[in-house]
Amino acid sequence: MAFKALEETVLPALIHKQKDTQRSLCIWSAGCATGEEPYSIAMLLMELMGNDIERWNVTIMATDIDTKALQRAQDGLFSQKDVESIQQAWRDKYFVSENKSFRVLPAVRQMVTFEVHNLVSDLPYHDLDLVVCEYPESAGLEDHLIKMKKIITEFKPNRIAVDSLSALERVSTIKGFREFVIGLTSYIKHHEVAGLFTATTLSLMGGTSITEAHISTITDSIILLRYVEMYGEMQRGLTVLKMRGSKHDKDIRRFTIDGEGMHIGEPFRNVTGILTGSPVYVAPTEIDRIDGLFKEERVLPGRNE
Repeated sequence: MAFKALEETVLPALIHKQKDTQRSLCIWSAGCATGEEPYSIAMLLMELMGNDIERWNVTIMATDIDTKALQRAQDGLFSQKDVESIQQAWRDKYFVSENKSFRVLPAVRQMVTFEVHNLVSDLPYHDLDLVVCEYPESAGLEDHLIKMKKIITEFKPNRIAVDSLSALERVSTIKGFREFVIGLTSYIKHHEVAGLFTATTLSLMGGTSITEAHISTITDSIILLRYVEMYGEMQRGLTVLKMRGSKHDKDIRRFTIDGEGMHIGEPFRNVTGILTGSPVYVAPTEIDRIDGLFKEERVLPGRNE
């Protein structure tokens, strides 16, 4: 759907806008991985512009933080499975076959410049006409899962992070999302890869489930972060809900971030309802009274102690 929008709306509009003036396009493909996206954009521009592209100044900048992925991208060599989704006419026109693989033609590769860049740092380019970055809606969960498995198999990481599951959850049904998570967790466990998944609730203060799909049963550990409003001040609370095979700390502790990093502080005291998103301050005398009810010795009827 996203590529179709580029083909039918976005790029034609940019070309029309520039064709009678400077005939210049500067496009940034952020998080380009192994280069499928920027090469596809280059091919699309060649299709839309035809022979007229020689009179244009087209710059496609492709960046990623993974140097191994960028090396593969620069080589422009893809497997049969990689190019299955590309229409046959494009495969014949823009690729050359090499030992059961397909290499992007030099004319296409020359349109793309690959560089290392971390998206959390400053913007590397200015005066851009278009920024393209993959987002969950760009593909179905099955396609995302296939791509993730491919990357894990190829780069053999020790750990992966998916930030966030909630972004993927919103583009699927609950059943489809559960199947995606089960498929991914099964795959990384089989390959002995540690996985860190983040998820957010619909409410700022929290909800009744980690996700709407209730996937907590297939996780080994759950660390919960909650916002806690106390006397008009927002604080963060952190707790370990689950850590399989471990006697973990049960307290909900204050969690802060400052210029020196992250800090886990003292437990919240005299506060109840944090996990449900409705924190309420409880007077110490009330806590002592409730605590006494549980500590009070009771004599069962008909028995002598």
